[in-house]
Amino acid sequence: MARSLEPFPETTNEVASGIPVQVATREVTVVNPQGFHMRPKAAFAKTAERFLSTVTIHWDDRIVNGKSMWDLMMVAAMLGNKIKITAQGPDAEKAVVALALFIETDLGEEV
Repeated sequence: MARSLEPFPETTNEVASGIPVQVATREVTVVNPQGFHMRPKAAFAKTAERFLSTVTIHWDDRIVNGKSMWDLMMVAAMLGNKIKITAQGPDAEKAVVALALFIETDLGEEV
């Protein structure tokens, strides 16, 4: 079973050191006719790993680590389903934009 991560607040916070931490969230719709299946999940996790920020996926009352293909296996989102992407860290906005584009286009596949 996937680890359950607590959702992040949707505003910018400061950690104890006083350094601002970005938090970005975006809800996207799966447009791939085959849904969010194994191959795109692996590519999604690989893309998420490029960012310093933590990435979580919220779907069907589940919250999973967006950098783990194995955690993403718990996300059985089909065509038309909504997924919420949240990132927290120094490049949170860039991470959310890139990952949302990935989901909203063709999940890295030609359809």
